[in-house]
Amino acid sequence: MQNNIDALIFDLDGTLWDANNTYLNAWNTIMQDSEHKLSMTIEDMQSVMGWEQKAAWNKLFPHLADSDWKPIAQNIDILQVQLAATQGGILYKDVAQYIPPLSQKYSLHIVSNCPEALIPAFYKYSGLQSYFTDYEEHGRTKLSKSENIKLIIQRNNIKNAIYIGDTESDRKHATLAGLPFVYMTYGFGKLTQPPYLKFDTFAELALYFLP
Repeated sequence: MQNNIDALIFDLDGTLWDANNTYLNAWNTIMQDSEHKLSMTIEDMQSVMGWEQKAAWNKLFPHLADSDWKPIAQNIDILQVQLAATQGGILYKDVAQYIPPLSQKYSLHIVSNCPEALIPAFYKYSGLQSYFTDYEEHGRTKLSKSENIKLIIQRNNIKNAIYIGDTESDRKHATLAGLPFVYMTYGFGKLTQPPYLKFDTFAELALYFLP
């Protein structure tokens, strides 16, 4: 199938980098300053990685009304983007090496359920922006991941794409968008159904799709 593919659409967290410690710092800094004095662990964060904002807050802090958590979430998003651009995260092994050659054969895109402007922060920290054609974020559109994938496909006239991610949610939304799902096993999630393809390292993925 790889001979017909014209675009690779990536998830961000758990697929291209791990910035959980940076995100956790932003969350706990803002939450401790709020009247609710909330806190969470890295395990809490990983349990909702890739979820849309409302679903994540309802799982982690079900006792809070929307009117309670939304102002906190807004401030967390702002700090999270600031810290992601300066403190960044850890790029997974071989991502920096193989994104450039992959971009010579395919158009590369990122679709994530992250806050608005987080993908540009990733670009700034990683220095990989020039290799990606387009991106979309839940924080910008307020749409589901499957709808944002469709937006990327439509506005870039993509004919045959795959979605590459690391969670069951990624698999579900790739399927809803009509794309084969490629699972990166090193990420944050486990699947309930088999993917189209799976890889244990980014190098394995790259070498499969490169000539």
